Parts: sequence; structure tokens; C-alpha cells
Amino acid sequence: MKRNLIVFLLLIYTVTAFSQISYINLASDSLNKQKSIAIKYGNQTINIKPELTRFDPISQKRESGYVNSELPGLRIKVLSELFYHDNHAVLQHVIELSGFKKLEKDLTIYFPVNTLNHFDKVLMPLKSGIIYQSDNVTDTKIASYRCAGKPEKYANDIALPMIVCTTGKQGTAVMTDPYFTSLYDKGVIRWTYPKEVGLEDLVERRTIIEAEGVSDLDEGMSMYYQTILKEVPAGPAWMKNIAMISYDYMSDNGKGWFRDIDTLSTLIPIADRRKVALCLHGWYDIVGRYCFK
Repeated sequence: MKRNLIVFLLLIYTVTAFSQISYINLASDSLNKQKSIAIKYGNQTINIKPELTRFDPISQKRESGYVNSELPGLRIKVLSELFYHDNHAVLQHVIELSGFKKLEKDLTIYFPVNTLNHFDKVLMPLKSGIIYQSDNVTDTKIASYRCAGKPEKYANDIALPMIVCTTGKQGTAVMTDPYFTSLYDKGVIRWTYPKEVGLEDLVERRTIIEAEGVSDLDEGMSMYYQTILKEVPAGPAWMKNIAMISYDYMSDNGKGWFRDIDTLSTLIPIADRRKVALCLHGWYDIVGRYCFK
């Protein structure tokens, strides 16, 4: 009995020690540290520090509230949490913005991400379908994921808001939710709410995650779907076999799509045609709803 207890305690100690090392490595961002967030309103840049921070060392959770006298209507709350998932230390931030009923100028949020400050190379999934590796550690503009808000085109345009930063043999995936533009810059992730649109909801939320121990994009994408998109059901297995997609806007009076099919049928063997998905046409019926024909 005593021997079993000793072995059990040793296992706990080993796992705990490993967890602490991973926590320390990841949380140089440090949950119990106060850090400022930069915002830009029009041409005015403001650094704001948390007015109120509650940190629970047991649950490894922190809640920080940010207010600023220059923008009294804007409230920012950051809910941070450090946890383990599938043997990866995960640092998650949920950023909530509220209070502004109408923007008179563009509002940009600069959220500091320590991983984006220190790396030897970056792996990223480009929109072209290519896995690209960048060794340019001095580039201030790392990658852009363009979606809602005010997107910007970077040299590295990514298909999914997730990149893997590596230092030596150690890698960390940095990811955001896919529902809004995310611009990966040196040391920060930023996004802009244009004045013409403002804040869409009473509370705007963004999620930013750093997952440690990620060595490649496949592992990073797996973590992406297990964390940020954990509530989205997995697609059918056949989707992973799709190697090509094509979309047509009723070109050539509706004949272009069919000509594409005829051309592809001469180029692609029958055995490989199941890897191609073609869409004839789609359009917005009303905002937020698709119709297909």
C-alpha cells in the first residue's frame, strides 16, 4: 500500500513539475502581471492599464478591467485563463469591449502577445493553400487574416487566424477567433472597428489563445478546432480529401461553370474527381443568410 502511494505521489510530482515548467515558459506573459493595452482612436494612441485586476492563483484565472478618462465611454474587460489541454499548456484571453454606442473615428485595439516578440521562424497557412515558413524575425507585419472590420492585405495572407512561432525546437501556436480580422504584428495582435460600422453588438468579444508545445501546422490546426472552435461540430471525413474547389459567378451567361467542368474532366482522372468540389452559384439573400442554386 505504501509503495503504491509513493509511486502515485511521484507521478503527481512529475506531472506537476512538468506543468509548472510549461506554465512558466508560456506565462512569461504572466497572468499575475498587469499589462497595458494600446488603443488607437482616430489618430490618437492611448496606452491604458487595468484599473481593477482579480487573480486567482489556484484556478489560474485573471479578470482585468480597463477604463480611460480620454475615452470615458469605452470599457474593456479581459478574462484570462491558463489551463492544460491534450498535454499542451494553453493561455486564453477573452477580450470584451462595451460602452461605445457610436464611433466617431476608427477604433483599433492592440493586444500584446509575448510569443510574437520572440521567435526564430513562423509557420503559417497561406490563402493559396501553401504552408509557408518565414525566417524574417525583424518584420513588423507578420501575417494578416482578413475578415470583418477593417482588413489590411499583408505579404503573408493567411487562410486561418493561426500561426506557429518556433524558437529552437519549441513551438507555440498563436490563434484568434475566425469571425473578425486579425493582424499579427511584432508583439501584438490588432484589429479595427471602422467608424462607419462601430461595435456591432452591445458587447464585442475576441478570443486570443497561445498553445505551447505545438511543433507544426497540423498540430496547430488540431488545437485550433479543439479550443477556439470546440463548440463547432467536426465536418464529415470526406471533407479532408478535398484538394480543389472552384466557384463560378454565372460567367459567360451561365456557360462558364460547365466549360470548367468539361475542362477538368479532361485533366483529372476519374479516381481523383471525388477530391474536387464545385459550386455553381451563391448570393446573399439578406445579411447573414446564404441561398444556393
